[in-house]
Amino acid sequence: MKIIGCDPSLTCTGYAILEDDKIICYGSVKTNADQDIKDRYKIIFDEIWGILNEYKPDVMGVESQYLNGIMSNSILKIVEVAGIIEGSFYAYCENNKLDKRFLSVSPNEAKSAIGVGKLPRKESKEAVKKMICLMYKELDKKGVTQDVYDAVSIAIFTNDNAKFRLI
Repeated sequence: MKIIGCDPSLTCTGYAILEDDKIICYGSVKTNADQDIKDRYKIIFDEIWGILNEYKPDVMGVESQYLNGIMSNSILKIVEVAGIIEGSFYAYCENNKLDKRFLSVSPNEAKSAIGVGKLPRKESKEAVKKMICLMYKELDKKGVTQDVYDAVSIAIFTNDNAKFRLI
């Protein structure tokens, strides 16, 4: 079974694909703040769409945004990007006659899947990076961004849920 995990962001959306608990693909979709918002959304959609069609995942997990009721403009943009990613997965499933197995993953759920639990945000970033690098040595190199580490933890949490048929 192939699992894709995504960490949505308007500037740098991370993704990671696991197959049989091994990373087969990871990276970031980057957009430029100087671009028109609709062009940035299209870049994200097109890249995710291409990844879905190339790797053909069975299940998708996307980080959800929980900030104690705070809704700023930047949070709204992240939620919109998450919607674009989720919509692209549903369209991919519809085109390929697949079950729509999707999971919305909270940041704490993703962190708990790799054993770093409820650390404060600043500490958790470094802990996530260290744990992922211990689990997947190929990610222990320069140039791998935080959104990729987060996407891997989302994929791991989604994979665990799929194994136990919770999604």
